[in-house]
Amino acid sequence: AVMVGTGPVFPNTRMNYMAAIVLGFIIPFSYLMVKRLVNNKIEPTDNIEKLTELPVMGKILHNRHKSDNVMYEYPKSNIAESYRALRTNIEYNFRNIPHKVIMVTSSMEGEGKSFTALNIAMSYAQLGFKTLLINFDLRKPAGYFSRQGGETMIGLSSYFSDHVSLDEIILQSDHQMLHYIPAGPIPPNPVELITIGNTKELINQLKEIYDCIVLDTTPLAQVSDAFLLMEYADLKIIVARYNYTLKKVLALVARDLKQKNINNLCLVLNDNRYYIDQYGYGYGYYKKRN
Repeated sequence: AVMVGTGPVFPNTRMNYMAAIVLGFIIPFSYLMVKRLVNNKIEPTDNIEKLTELPVMGKILHNRHKSDNVMYEYPKSNIAESYRALRTNIEYNFRNIPHKVIMVTSSMEGEGKSFTALNIAMSYAQLGFKTLLINFDLRKPAGYFSRQGGETMIGLSSYFSDHVSLDEIILQSDHQMLHYIPAGPIPPNPVELITIGNTKELINQLKEIYDCIVLDTTPLAQVSDAFLLMEYADLKIIVARYNYTLKKVLALVARDLKQKNINNLCLVLNDNRYYIDQYGYGYGYYKKRN
């Protein structure tokens, strides 16, 4: 008699176990690799230095509050502390400029440039600097304060086109040391208006009054308005938002700025939900508000 084996022919348990173990490694690894290739948005774990040569001036925590004006309404919050750290870094690197103009822009819409501009301005006001926030986004202007009203009120566009006086467009914020100029009615020709609007003379005039001027401008990858203002700013901040900003868009914007030989550029990374590297605040993840 011929012995053909003592174990069962089917199922082959050993082979099934081996296949399960191999698939157990391959499937999650493949999923992570595909996700990595498909996900083209910046993440907290990314090495920003490989993406762009722009220095990172600060990392802003995720905003859990319903208000955008976190520096004023929630001054003891972790996000307010991250803005104070940003202000400290700006002051350390640009302490020799007495009446500084800080331009805040982004690559694309929705990255938090107006939110960042407002809180940088408020942080300087809280430090005792006489501060002015100007909304130079004449296309989709943000409303900084609830009582600012709608887009029909006078503002920067009114000053440029209707010969409204400067005193009429400068408004008082909730903080005594912070004034602001809203964008005003949306004009049909924002670029032309900024170009012919004596912007240089306006900013030079305001620098005689204010210690710090913050310019909230349009996204760089979508329209050209912000490029017209760069020569008037001592520091140009590009806001990028975690899990939102497209890596390729940010890289292209950074490359374009380098080719234009624009200096004093930096990145501010917004909406960071991962706090291990946050100025000693290792609190892990915040749950997303429902």
